[in-house]
Amino acid sequence: AFSTREQVEEMISHLGHHKINHLHFHLTDDEGWRVEILSHPELTQVAAWRGGDSPIWPVYGAWEEKYGGYLTQEELRHIVAYAHQRGVTVVPEIDLPGHSLAIGKVHPEILCPVEIDTSRSAGYSKQNVWCVAREENYVLLEDILREICDIFPSEYIHIGGDEVDMSHWRKCPHCQELMRAEGYTSTAQLQEHFMNRLTEILAKYGRKPAMWNEATNSGTLSRQVRIHGWEGLEECRKVAEAGYPTVVMPGPYFYFDMRQSKSEDGHNW
Repeated sequence: AFSTREQVEEMISHLGHHKINHLHFHLTDDEGWRVEILSHPELTQVAAWRGGDSPIWPVYGAWEEKYGGYLTQEELRHIVAYAHQRGVTVVPEIDLPGHSLAIGKVHPEILCPVEIDTSRSAGYSKQNVWCVAREENYVLLEDILREICDIFPSEYIHIGGDEVDMSHWRKCPHCQELMRAEGYTSTAQLQEHFMNRLTEILAKYGRKPAMWNEATNSGTLSRQVRIHGWEGLEECRKVAEAGYPTVVMPGPYFYFDMRQSKSEDGHNW
């Protein structure tokens, strides 16, 4: 669900009260694009909304209702200042290269040109992974990351790396051509290629990348990347022992939406 500026600031007040000094601020996902990008206003004009006439399907049966929202850059700067006054650093996340259904509905050209089976979803494509080989994608991504860096003074910018459906890359002729040209033997190396390109963009603006633990699966990702381990304790231990600065945050222990007993609502994976 979309959180307003006031709701985010209320959460920051609670964080400050409990001496928690970082807010990992997830701004984009399959469900919506929540951050205003001035150079690409279409992202929030379209991808911040679901249902009704939006190309992004709703959930929970809200078929006719159009709902959602986004935070303007002015609101985000207010949030950053509000957090700073309370000793909290806001670390923004633009989730890439997966979890990108919302932006893919606005710019379908960013996706791999592969045939998707939509027979079980009434023709609705859930393709949500950026094409690694499309050079124009990095131009769009630099536009986005440049503005994110301008809004958020955080040393680290989180660029995702989790739950990437690499089957699209295995079918994509352009991604396969890139693999042959670079001598890659696995799609995990394609993800590293993508993340390295984004790391270069962030370096231009004086920032460092943070990524989810799956981004290390290629085995050769730079140790300068900060890894956020969400899948479990073993994954956190593995990346830390491999030499990555690691934020230990395994979901079963740290996710607020996990149930604490059999009788309450919430996830239990």
